[in-house]
Amino acid sequence: MNRRWYYLGPILIAASIPFHQTLLIIVGLLVLVVIGTTDIWYTYCLRQLYYQRQFSEQRVLFGEEVTLWLTVENAKLLPLPWLEVEDTIPRALTMAGQQLRVSVIGDTAILDNLFSARWYERVTRRYTIQCNARGVHKFGPAVMRSGDVFGFLSNEETLANWQYLLVYPLVVPLTRFNLPSRHPFGERRAPRRLLEDPSRVIGVRDYAYGDSLRRIHWKATARMMQLQSKVYEA
Repeated sequence: MNRRWYYLGPILIAASIPFHQTLLIIVGLLVLVVIGTTDIWYTYCLRQLYYQRQFSEQRVLFGEEVTLWLTVENAKLLPLPWLEVEDTIPRALTMAGQQLRVSVIGDTAILDNLFSARWYERVTRRYTIQCNARGVHKFGPAVMRSGDVFGFLSNEETLANWQYLLVYPLVVPLTRFNLPSRHPFGERRAPRRLLEDPSRVIGVRDYAYGDSLRRIHWKATARMMQLQSKVYEA
């Protein structure tokens, strides 16, 4: 706060003494009280002030709900008549019963909260998040803003308290694909295995058109006088 405002009170008091103006003396004292109170709140309002974000679960399935607790702790003697907290949350998630403010930074939204905390008081609020978008969702940062009781000055602090919520993809039962339980992979067997391990040779067979030269088993070919190809374990 500009220190020149502190001279206003003494000037009013000094000007009232020669004229015996009691009203000016009272006004000067009130100015000193207001300016001093404003300066104290502006300087110390965000000190020993803690903001915490806590989830009931940090890994959930698609469509499940998560409980979010937001806690503000004022660990000092100075009470806070007002405290604004702007928390950044993913726009893809839905917060039940809350209107979120759209952020200009990426796919995020702002959750606004207004708190009032007495000395050494902890205030907690509870929210329900509907996880209807898979992926890793980032929460944070949060901005805390507070000031004097008159609203003349405010102080602001940005908290780099990032947290993450993991939402797994939707799990679909196999019954939706109408696959018979006895043949979950179909009725026909593929003529060639899809995945083979070239480090495990389990036999040989006659060479087929299209086989790679690396697949030819040269010892078996020399023994049988006919091209032989390796058979790998699948």
